[in-house]
Amino acid sequence: MEYLATLLILFFVFLFLKYKFKIKIFNSHKQWFAAYAIMFAVGVALDTYAIARGWWSFGNQYLVGITIGLMPIEEYFVIIVMPFCIMVLYKIILKMK
Repeated sequence: MEYLATLLILFFVFLFLKYKFKIKIFNSHKQWFAAYAIMFAVGVALDTYAIARGWWSFGNQYLVGITIGLMPIEEYFVIIVMPFCIMVLYKIILKMK
């Protein structure tokens, strides 16, 4: 549960920053969908491969307990939340130049 809580806090902090700094990440919903579809597909493929190879694992005591394939549900949220946070931070840095 701690993993999911951390992701949600991170998401809401960056969502707040997005609106505070009036950040626009994409020009259209089509761009948004295309970018997230590519990031999600690549992220799931890489994470699934790494888990299958035994390169990393997850502490079950920190997870909700729902898995899809080899990955816990929280890892899918990481693939969505982290690019959002990075893009918001990048746009804020550009704005501050």
